[in-house]
Amino acid sequence: AAGEEELSGAFQSTSVAIGDEHSIGWFAAPPGETRVRCGWTRAARTDDRAFVITEGTPDIALWPIVLMVAGGVVSVAATFALISALRR
Repeated sequence: AAGEEELSGAFQSTSVAIGDEHSIGWFAAPPGETRVRCGWTRAARTDDRAFVITEGTPDIALWPIVLMVAGGVVSVAATFALISALRR
C-alpha cells in the first residue's frame, strides 16, 4: 500500500530470547504509525503474534548482562549433566 515500506528482520545477532518471548532485532522508521507483521511463520503455527515496538536502538551495555545470564544457564546445565554422569 502507499506509504508502506517492507523491512526485513529475523532472529539476528541483536535478538534475545527470554522464555517464549523473542526480540526480532531492530529497524528504523519515520515518525508516525508503525505496523509490524510477520511475513514468515511455520506452517503448523497459525496463532497471532503480538509485537512491541519501542523507541531507541539496542544498547550495547546490555550485552554483557545477557551473556552472563546465558553463561550461568549453561554452567548450571553442565553441572547437572556432570553430576548425572558421575552417578552412573
